[in-house]
Amino acid sequence: GEGAAVVAGHVDTLTEVTPMARLKDVPVGAEVRVERADGSVQRYRTESVQHVHKKSLAEADLFRRTGEPVLHLVTCGGEWLEEIGDYEDNVVLRAVPVP
Repeated sequence: GEGAAVVAGHVDTLTEVTPMARLKDVPVGAEVRVERADGSVQRYRTESVQHVHKKSLAEADLFRRTGEPVLHLVTCGGEWLEEIGDYEDNVVLRAVPVP
């Protein structure tokens, strides 16, 4: 389609670390596959993986509805801040469709 698709998930739970914890380690150029509701698979190529401070996430252009298609995978990252019970950053993977 058009614009951005966003998939967000927790980095961990009270009992386990989830697969999203490895998001920060995905190399540029790696392929990401997303299965659609109809069973088809859309392939993407990773362009970047960045830490974005949570307060800056709204400005990170993740949720645009127009323009070239892009995929953003998002999870928590950075230091755990005990005083607020949350991570300081988000890890954001940006990928573009593979024709």
